[in-house]
Amino acid sequence: MDDFTIGIKTPVDLYVRISETEFSKLYSAGEKTEQAKIFKFNRKSIGYLWVRNEEYPNLTKHNVLIAGIALKSDKYKNPEKSRFITAASATIFNEISQSGINHSNYNEAREISDATVSLVQHHQDLFELMENLSRCSDTWVKFSQSVAAMSVVIGNGMGWKNPVTMEKLAVGGLLHKIGFTDLPRELLALPIDRMSAQQFNTYKNYPTRGAQMLSKLGSVPDDIVAIVAEHQERPKGKGFPKKLTDLKVHPMARVVGLAEEFCQILIPNMSKAEDTRSPDQAFKVLKDTKEHMFNKEVFEGLHKMVGRNSLNKAV
Repeated sequence: MDDFTIGIKTPVDLYVRISETEFSKLYSAGEKTEQAKIFKFNRKSIGYLWVRNEEYPNLTKHNVLIAGIALKSDKYKNPEKSRFITAASATIFNEISQSGINHSNYNEAREISDATVSLVQHHQDLFELMENLSRCSDTWVKFSQSVAAMSVVIGNGMGWKNPVTMEKLAVGGLLHKIGFTDLPRELLALPIDRMSAQQFNTYKNYPTRGAQMLSKLGSVPDDIVAIVAEHQERPKGKGFPKKLTDLKVHPMARVVGLAEEFCQILIPNMSKAEDTRSPDQAFKVLKDTKEHMFNKEVFEGLHKMVGRNSLNKAV
């Protein structure tokens, strides 16, 4: 209830739970929610509203309520202004869908990632950040959307089920490159292995800059800020910007970090490889060259969702 947006028409039936097996309908689809009615139940220590499982994605998209970010009506933007990100999201799923991922898990990842697009479309501050990222390169917008989807896929592989957790993963994946907007354009055009020491020192602070941008908004949960700040950290302090050891890295940041690396290999425009790799091939490359760079539990989550299919084909 604390995260619910009051004063809108609900697109689905809403319930309160009155016993282990009984639910009472609080609102029918199409009714406008009211503070007084919600407060009446909240005083009775009923902390949650319930919806039917199959209708939950519709509620998330309609309310544009992700990971506890409640939007204000004056934050809404005209939908046509967000065409850059909706267009970018239209193609990335084709690149992931042939990877052997369980169909229901893949559909869930897509639904949650689509909801993150809705969040950006209608949250003015986040929209402006993503629009600035698109000015750096449309490729980064497409890439960020693919990372959001793969983060949810990996979370599923790890057995994570909480919807709010999965939404935070998706939002963190979508926003993880926001710090790029504060870097010189010419620096972004350089491959990392061609940067001077001074240039790389500037580059490796982009996660910190991105986290600072989100913190200033005041409405982004700490978990999402941590994802943006720590997604480049690696076990044994081999990452950046703070060289955190594995136990000190936020669990969601570990997931987004692996999703990013996988997508860099998978998506042609982001990869150094001259040829296009399938998801199966991308996983094999990742396992052969960089498995040691990631948390074991997180890597096993990716292995479960993608890798077993690719390794079986290799055998």
